[in-house]
Amino acid sequence: MSEFDKHLHELPPDLQRSYLELPRFLSKEGDIESLDELLEIVTDLDFLAAKISHKEFGVQPLITDYDLALHPDIDISEDIKDNLKLIQDAIRMSANVLTDAPSQLPSQLLGRLISYRSVDESEFETKSLPQILLKKVIVFCKEPPELVETLMLFSREVTLNILFKPLQFINDKLPSRFSLYPFLYWWYKFVEVATNWVVKLICLYPFAWYQFMFLIKKRYFKLKPSPFFTLNLFIEQVEKYNYSAWLRPLTPSLTPSGESLIRTLSLQTDYSFVHAIAITPDGTKMVSGLGDKSLIVWDMMTGTPLKTLTGHNGSVDAVAVTKDGKQIVSASTDSTIKIWNIETGENIDTFTGHQSSIRAIAITPDGKNIVSASHDTTLKVWDLQTGECLCTCIGHQKSVSVLAIHPDGDKVISGSDDKRLILWDLKTGQLLRKIKTFEGYFYAISITNYGISFTEDEKKLLVATRVAERDNPFEVCDIATGKVLKNLTDKTWLGTYITRIAITPDETKVVATSKDGNGIKILDLRTGIPLGSFEAHYGQDVTALAITPDGKQVVTGAWKTIKIWDLRLIQKKSKIKSITKHRSSVQAVAITPDGKQAISGDGDGTIIIWDIDSQKPLKTLPGGYNGIKSIAVTPDGQKFVSTFVSGEGSYKGVQIWNFHNTKKLFGNCRAEKEVETVAITPDSKYIVSGVYNSIIIWDLESQNIFRELYEPAFRPITSVVITPDGKYIIAGTVGNLLVIWDFKCGNKIKVIELLNKWNGYDSGESITSIAVTPNSEQLISASSDKSLRIWDIAQGTELKNFSIHNNSANAVVVNPSGEFAISGDYSIKVWHIQTGKIVASFSVESSVLSCAVTSDGLTIVAGELSGRVHFLRLEGIDIS
Repeated sequence: MSEFDKHLHELPPDLQRSYLELPRFLSKEGDIESLDELLEIVTDLDFLAAKISHKEFGVQPLITDYDLALHPDIDISEDIKDNLKLIQDAIRMSANVLTDAPSQLPSQLLGRLISYRSVDESEFETKSLPQILLKKVIVFCKEPPELVETLMLFSREVTLNILFKPLQFINDKLPSRFSLYPFLYWWYKFVEVATNWVVKLICLYPFAWYQFMFLIKKRYFKLKPSPFFTLNLFIEQVEKYNYSAWLRPLTPSLTPSGESLIRTLSLQTDYSFVHAIAITPDGTKMVSGLGDKSLIVWDMMTGTPLKTLTGHNGSVDAVAVTKDGKQIVSASTDSTIKIWNIETGENIDTFTGHQSSIRAIAITPDGKNIVSASHDTTLKVWDLQTGECLCTCIGHQKSVSVLAIHPDGDKVISGSDDKRLILWDLKTGQLLRKIKTFEGYFYAISITNYGISFTEDEKKLLVATRVAERDNPFEVCDIATGKVLKNLTDKTWLGTYITRIAITPDETKVVATSKDGNGIKILDLRTGIPLGSFEAHYGQDVTALAITPDGKQVVTGAWKTIKIWDLRLIQKKSKIKSITKHRSSVQAVAITPDGKQAISGDGDGTIIIWDIDSQKPLKTLPGGYNGIKSIAVTPDGQKFVSTFVSGEGSYKGVQIWNFHNTKKLFGNCRAEKEVETVAITPDSKYIVSGVYNSIIIWDLESQNIFRELYEPAFRPITSVVITPDGKYIIAGTVGNLLVIWDFKCGNKIKVIELLNKWNGYDSGESITSIAVTPNSEQLISASSDKSLRIWDIAQGTELKNFSIHNNSANAVVVNPSGEFAISGDYSIKVWHIQTGKIVASFSVESSVLSCAVTSDGLTIVAGELSGRVHFLRLEGIDIS
């Protein structure tokens, strides 16, 4: 506990509250002394930690304190305001973590702010003034200041309006076979690059002159650093935190503050798939429909859940909010539509009539009627006030998946699994016209009035469909003729398909999500050219999408998470490139015995060797075609091995590397099926690998098979370890089985079946990772059922069962002292093996797939589904 905390806890409760509310009082004073004190408080880590930990305050009141300090009437420099804004953004982006785990404040702040650490001032001692100036000019060209970025955007828009629109007009008049789209695309790119560099060059001279004069003064007049506050000082303050155990990020490992992500909202239940999102017309509240049969009403400003609405008997797949913002309309797989009071959460009415699940709903522009689309092949029109079914639209042959109401309010367009788009009369339910039959199933449709072309005599329809074995068409159609006018699919979406689309209120941009889980892209609605993208819900399909009424924010939903993004920052130069990462998921991590280097392998088959002290990549190796699933280093540190599949799939097995010259030694380490996991014996003589339902042991020197342990009844092996004394081979499998063999004779000693800890039977979960204590006596298993279990190896009995994680426990390793273990799900946790007590944790942004720890037990390297590699240092604890 810090001196600040001790002093605070000595005060009576009312004085504690008054002290933690000081920012509010100081902001009202207005004098210079009060403002200085206000700024000192909101940059004091002890104060921040005390406020978010206090039961009467928390994260949101702390975020509000920064709003007070950033008020336009407060006279502080723009640099300080920018730094305060970065700290506030970091707290807001991690609010979902800090609400549940306030102790993570130092690690979350550092993970989001370390990207902004400025260059060490000692550069004056080692570099000449021209070298320093040249470096600043290069940085200016790569990452121009915000004012220059704004000028670039403004110049590009003006230039495009002058040069681009005439060409677009000509393109719209030409037959589709003479489309100028390829030329327009490259013309757009040329204009973008040209205007950017023209503005940069115009601004470069005053920037360089200012920097030159500043450096001259700094060198020869010895200007003192800012007496009050810099972001560097704040980062140094966080790094020195030592009042409790915590994991200190050594590299930028979280999305930096100042990026497009505003905040993340977390859902706790296992069935919390977010199937639908709707936002109130005033933009103050949001409603999410979930797979656990409930709805949640959120405060958009604070991210606080206001109410949970229950009453449906099935997944809530569609949600809408009435025009006055007072009522919620929800539709479910239970075939009902429910009307809710948004303020009280009361269920006002329930509409029944559909014979199967309801897949989509919409409210007419006048707010009087609801239109629903169902798996029963029909659409129904309902009176919102009375609940009466006014008409039923019959004509589709299969489930109706999507609908869009015409802006004039008297027609609706529906898309069905019969691959047809149909236009209906809302008053009579009569089929007016079959617009078009597509090749694929419909995932999303939307109507737009503006931006597609200069001919506005008929509304246009955006259609996203899925075609088997082909890239997904994302097209603009003429509603009157069904003719496809334009294809908006981004070329970077090859091999996937679009699942959700939403148009901004000004109808200049369209936001689209793709099946690959990461893809949230923003396209120019006029040209189809991509404007930017968000790195989203890693590894999770985006199942819901909405745009706020002011067009400034995008809300996306996936499994257990809702994210809010700033749409205005899509074209801002991002610092996310400074994050230490692979291009795809990091499935394997290992550390050399001397603790100096780490090796990571990813899903694309790339291996990177890292220097642990500097956290810099030393070498990048092409390891295989189908991804590196496991890596092991020989105890003598001379070689390492990795799983391998060749590009043609003809070679499957283990790849051996000479560590010092990273030369591949293929040898005879081949298998008929893919190798899932590898380990090396303590004497560095043998490779032990899990190949489907068997264990193959190779002689490392001769690279020939030494022994095969085959068990046809076993399920696929997911992990394998060798006890430090070399006596046992232990494997974990699909189906939560642990199998123990005697290494010397190859006999199977024991098979342990893990029962599901909730319902007492094998639920098909899998052992994801296993680790052995240094004394070879105990085994730790991590399972997809979230459990961590301690086993006595000799007896095969379960000693302890810990519920530390909220999601599948994907990786576990033991500290060299044998006292602590490190495991990961959506967080990296250090915990005491005997008690299960969590010592320190660090929440990340996607699932942790691999983990390793150095021989001193202090530095942890972990690989994430997003491709990020985390280098963490365990601080504030003595593990000697």
